[in-house]
Amino acid sequence: MNIQQTDEESENMGWKDIVNAIVQTDDKPRDTPPGAARQPHGPSTENSERSGGSDAPTRVGADAATPSAAGGLSVDELEGAIRAAIEQAPGFAAYLKFAEMLKKLGSVANERERYSAALGVADLPLDAVLGAVNSHQATLGAEKARFEQEFVAPTQAGIDSLKQQADALQAEVDALNQQLAKKVAEREETARKAADETASLAKKRIDFDTASSKAASYYDGIVQTLQNNLGAPANGQ
Repeated sequence: MNIQQTDEESENMGWKDIVNAIVQTDDKPRDTPPGAARQPHGPSTENSERSGGSDAPTRVGADAATPSAAGGLSVDELEGAIRAAIEQAPGFAAYLKFAEMLKKLGSVANERERYSAALGVADLPLDAVLGAVNSHQATLGAEKARFEQEFVAPTQAGIDSLKQQADALQAEVDALNQQLAKKVAEREETARKAADETASLAKKRIDFDTASSKAASYYDGIVQTLQNNLGAPANGQ
């Protein structure tokens, strides 16, 4: 997925959009970091382009990704987005103008002469160029505030909401556990009563059988006595 942005699109992107773009393409090669509308300007970049080296401060493509901690983001891509914001800030314009002239004078071999010539052609005082570069501090502070407001705050709100849901679910679980404990106690009490009744019934049956045997023996004794004394038949007839 190509997530390269134009200057206008990059300026309109909030940090939530930038972070989501990085996350969504985390496993895919990208042409440039989210929000990075252009290659950051600077002497190191200009020197690398002249020499054909690979030491440009911002890398692009699949190799640009830096391994991040679990749940984290690519530091390289975040840096690209931050640097794009710095370079798009109005206060940085003087340095961009100087850097463009410096690039056009790349054929001048002597670095000091090239820098001096670029400053003169750009018609800029050194203080203006240095001030433009130092403006990154104010932009960084503003971008950090934006990041906290646009990404951290709503994300934290979502986390807090999930925690509240978890607490509510735990309360339901606790209530269900109490109901379950009550039902378990009721079951155990009912089972105990059933066992007691079973034992009581078994004892009563034994007692009944014993009493029946004793009653039968009593009447058998009477029959025996009658037969002994009266000669009555055993069956009573």
